[in-house]
Amino acid sequence: MRPQPSSEPISEGYIGQIMGQSRATTQLYLPFIFSEIACNVLKFDVEIKNIRQMTIKVSFKLSGDPEIINNLYKEEEWKATSIENFLRATKPGFQVDRNIAPIFVLMLNKFLRVEKVNLKLNRSNKYVLFDQTPDIVMLPTSYPPLSKMGDDDLYIYYEKKSTVFYAPLEFDKIYELIIDLETIGGSFELAPLFPYANVDFSETEINCNCDNGYEVKGACMRVDPITNKQLPGWLNYKLEKEMEPLTPPLIIPANPFRGSFPLFDITEEFGITKENFENGNTDFIMPLSKLKGVVCEEYETFRLTLGIIIPPNKKLDVIIRTIKTGLPTRIYEQLQKIPGYNDVLVEFDIVNLTNVRKKLKIISELPGLTDTAVEEIIVEGINNEKEKPARVLVRQCPLMKYGILETIVNPQRATLQCKVVDAETDKPIYEQSYNIDLLPHDQMIWEIRDVAQSRTHNLADFICAWIHPTDKDGLLDLSRSNSIKYHPDNAFGHKVDTLLDIEKHVRAIWEYLSRDLQIKYLNQPFSSKNISNSQRVLLPERTLSNKAGNCIDLTILFASLLEGIGIYSIIFLTEDHAFIGWGNSKKTNEMFFLETTLLGRGTFDNAKIIAEKKFRDNFLFIGMDDPIPDLISATRGRHIIDLNRVRSDGIVSNR
Repeated sequence: MRPQPSSEPISEGYIGQIMGQSRATTQLYLPFIFSEIACNVLKFDVEIKNIRQMTIKVSFKLSGDPEIINNLYKEEEWKATSIENFLRATKPGFQVDRNIAPIFVLMLNKFLRVEKVNLKLNRSNKYVLFDQTPDIVMLPTSYPPLSKMGDDDLYIYYEKKSTVFYAPLEFDKIYELIIDLETIGGSFELAPLFPYANVDFSETEINCNCDNGYEVKGACMRVDPITNKQLPGWLNYKLEKEMEPLTPPLIIPANPFRGSFPLFDITEEFGITKENFENGNTDFIMPLSKLKGVVCEEYETFRLTLGIIIPPNKKLDVIIRTIKTGLPTRIYEQLQKIPGYNDVLVEFDIVNLTNVRKKLKIISELPGLTDTAVEEIIVEGINNEKEKPARVLVRQCPLMKYGILETIVNPQRATLQCKVVDAETDKPIYEQSYNIDLLPHDQMIWEIRDVAQSRTHNLADFICAWIHPTDKDGLLDLSRSNSIKYHPDNAFGHKVDTLLDIEKHVRAIWEYLSRDLQIKYLNQPFSSKNISNSQRVLLPERTLSNKAGNCIDLTILFASLLEGIGIYSIIFLTEDHAFIGWGNSKKTNEMFFLETTLLGRGTFDNAKIIAEKKFRDNFLFIGMDDPIPDLISATRGRHIIDLNRVRSDGIVSNR
């Protein structure tokens, strides 16, 4: 075993605020024992679906001493830590199996990214996760950073934007990976890395084809890892910062479309001229058919370049993407306002392959559920004089019909109809239907993890879409009017200017709900960080009619009753609890708090005291009576949601 580092050379981080975070670029350190694993590649198929999308189907079998699996990270626990950090950040609550490993790597040029992946192991579905943040892959036999290496020794690595696929490591079973990729530049260039010392392609079936009438041509060339005594400057900088605990490490956003083009510069890295490459006058270049029979040793691999030939009779290409997850019906319209949010209801990618500009109408709807979304666009022809792109991207979000939302009480499937029509002749050019899964109207999604974009969108603010001051049956208005008798002025909503005025109204509501309605706390679990990232949350009128609710239900009820008289609440969320407050969300000494779960079993004054203690325990810096709430609380799964701020951001309750 090579010398191990004196400290863990793992630099990871996140960039962003509460509404969205991007994972920082990082590095992958492959286990040393991978050097004792053999890999037999059985199939490598490439399917070009259109000029934007591509699918790779790869099958392989691993073999080696069974003890390798048991000792995967023996004496290299720091490598396992890096993987576990990624898994926990990607899938909260995921039970980390110690035999999970980086079984496969794709090095991609700057225009490519992975959209999704599926894995079968001996034809049975298995979990697979992928990480698009690494910019360097340290190969198994490479010396680890921050360790002593001999004068004649070298680092061995690939410094390329990489996507790493994690799955259980098992021997003598067939791995079948289906990987969907997307390009933004019409360029398909990649290098697969089977991270094992010996990779045999002698029995590999190689296929390359294209749908939609396109023709595709491909070629490949062998490439070798970098062998150098020095690591890249950016990585050395990060490692040096790790050794200085008082200095924050360099954080680089992990944009999945970062990197370089071409993926490998053959003129610089191999000394091959452009003329040599075009004429095929080199041993490095070979057609895909000759890949069969190759054996890659010492972590060499091949660079695959694919070119699409557009047939002369093809005039327009329409590529449609629909939402990949269940549609959160109460908030999906407002999700479109999140910067960087990509999983929209439907996206049309229109490419004009002619020299003539086209005027088109883009149409989508969920029949019976939404209005029809219609947008008229102009797509310039290729080689136009204005040098404008011959491509238009249209995202649509058909609005839910009035009164439909609350009829969606169970998960159900709907049909999304998409059309592209020639605006001048009114003739359909493209028409297709897609299945969309709808979530119940009261199902809250706490966060969306966009692995493909290396981003996390926190949706805690969207809980305010459950808060509304009135309801169709008048239950909220009735509750406010009946609370008048508990207000010392025998009035309601008349004075709400000071904290004392607000407290009188909150106390009156408390007394009415507790004494007259006898609403009780229902001991149902609440978690803003649960495994499924979603939870059913009652609307305020439902809590009133049930006369019971858990912490989030009762918090929503109080916030709704207060908003009806012009009081904007503050909602506090921890990992497993919710409570309400009011006042200035930026200053502790100008806020009051209320523990709503004490309804029917405690006093108003006691509920204030308990809630204030919970606030100080969860939202202030430990050991300090700080007048400013902890600004980094969101990174610990805790959120301060100011209803006034959220409303100004455009998040409202849809009816």
